[in-house]
Amino acid sequence: MKNMKSTSSLCIIWESEIDTTLKNLCHYMNVPIYSVDRDNIDERRVKAEREAKDLERVLAQTQRELRTELRVTSKKVKMWQVAMMQEMGIRDLLNKFLHQGSMLRAEGWCPTEDIPRVQGALEDATRGKGMAPTVVEEIDPGNRKPPTFFETNKFTSCFQTLIDTYGMPRYREYNPTVPSIITFPFLFAMMYGDVGHGACVFLGALYIVLREDSFKGKKLNEIMAYLYGGRYLMLFMGLFAIYNGFIYNDIMSISMTLWSDAKYDDEGDKWTGVYPFGFDPSWHDRTEQIAFGNSVKMKCSVLFGVTQMTFGLILEFSNHIVEGDMVTLIWEWIPQLVFMAAFFMYMCLIIIYKWTVNWEEKDYAPPSLITVLVNMVLGFGKVDDQTQLFDDADMQESLQMWLTTGMLLSIPIMLIFKPIILYCKHKRNAPEGYDEVRHGGQDQGAEGTTTEIHQNISAEADGHGHGHGEGFDFSEEFIHQLIHTIEYVLGTVSNTASYLRLWALSLAHAELSEVFYDKMLLELMVEEGGGVALFIGVSAFIAATVGVLIVMDQLECFLHALRLHWVEFQNKFYYADGDSFEPFSYSEQVKKL
Repeated sequence: MKNMKSTSSLCIIWESEIDTTLKNLCHYMNVPIYSVDRDNIDERRVKAEREAKDLERVLAQTQRELRTELRVTSKKVKMWQVAMMQEMGIRDLLNKFLHQGSMLRAEGWCPTEDIPRVQGALEDATRGKGMAPTVVEEIDPGNRKPPTFFETNKFTSCFQTLIDTYGMPRYREYNPTVPSIITFPFLFAMMYGDVGHGACVFLGALYIVLREDSFKGKKLNEIMAYLYGGRYLMLFMGLFAIYNGFIYNDIMSISMTLWSDAKYDDEGDKWTGVYPFGFDPSWHDRTEQIAFGNSVKMKCSVLFGVTQMTFGLILEFSNHIVEGDMVTLIWEWIPQLVFMAAFFMYMCLIIIYKWTVNWEEKDYAPPSLITVLVNMVLGFGKVDDQTQLFDDADMQESLQMWLTTGMLLSIPIMLIFKPIILYCKHKRNAPEGYDEVRHGGQDQGAEGTTTEIHQNISAEADGHGHGHGEGFDFSEEFIHQLIHTIEYVLGTVSNTASYLRLWALSLAHAELSEVFYDKMLLELMVEEGGGVALFIGVSAFIAATVGVLIVMDQLECFLHALRLHWVEFQNKFYYADGDSFEPFSYSEQVKKL
């Protein structure tokens, strides 16, 4: 039966008849009987207690020795795990070698600059052991796609991680990490421009950078691990936010006269000059402050957006040159550049021109730039009194007519010519396809000669990714080009509009900062609310600034800057379908333990 407890009973029996009956009963019920001699019972009890204490001491000593042995052994377990991992890694690599008689042959990828290191390591491993010399030979990879490898350090690794999260660059493709080291923090700062808040981010990152050795190698919580990994990125984000804060002349919604006095004369109601750097403090607390700031920030967002997208096209040009893809360069990239220049670069030109003109000296009013661009497309470049921007209206009309013509013609050129040229090249090169058979050496003695069959189908029309395996489908290529053309034309318009988020997030940050300052500090300092009310207001201001502006808004601006790089910038040139170079490394495997 389950859950039954064993009990012991002591029976003192004086009559032999009862003793016999009780023994029979216990025997029937399978109850063990232990007879006790009645003589010297006290001595036996003392002896039993002494033996029990001896056993307890032996047991305690055994437990102490076991604990000591386990502590010593536990320190060796990690080394045993590492040793086992190393042995398993070596055996796994050896299984990938090709056994040819008494030789082992292997193929693998290696950075070009590390080939001498590989040769030196092999020589060190075989020196003085009576083994045949090792041979390291560079071979033609054929159709195999090489992996991508970028050597990074503690500063560039966080920026490279941002790009790798989107996708790995192809072999010899331009790495977007290089320009992103500057453009990413600057885009963030355009939305987060504030000297005070930027200084908080900068000082927080600087603290982690200065104490990075104390954090290195330690087990950090999830949030601290992210902050430590992106410490240099945050350092640049804070530094650029301070710089843009000086441009916006904003330190927690307070204006500064750092460079000089305001250049606006309130008594004479006129400007007396140009402020040396950034926004003039005269705009602060004026009814026109929001309208002026929005106009400048919106146009700056468009200017920087078009500049970054054009830079993306230039990087695409470099990729085509490296690949030798002249068909795409001539019949796709050039029309894309013409489309970009004819409308969007011209838009940037007229924005800057309108800023540089003193319209009080002109005989005509400054036109709305949106109206100029809309009439340029719908009216085929015609200029009237509402859209005249330059002094020479005929020159403006002629220029806009040529730009509109180039923009409209670039779309069908981008769509039609590339598939036709690829089809003609495929027809011309189709008979050149062949199968190449190469004979290898002896493989494992008894197996004899092995034959490696390498197919080299030259159906790819220009050898750089335009082919489709063993055949060329013109309809498929045309549909692909149609989708790409529509995506570029509509994407360029939507991407330019997407950069307006720089202006929107900057406006939201400035307005939140102003509301927190006015409602939680300024009003309580002006009104006679007492020290308790002021203490509550200061506490609420600090909590709102840290929780909303320094934490939440910083994360929001970071995500928007990341999106602008991934979608608006990198889609102009970045394939992001490469394979990462992952060499065998003991240290990387140890990290997984």
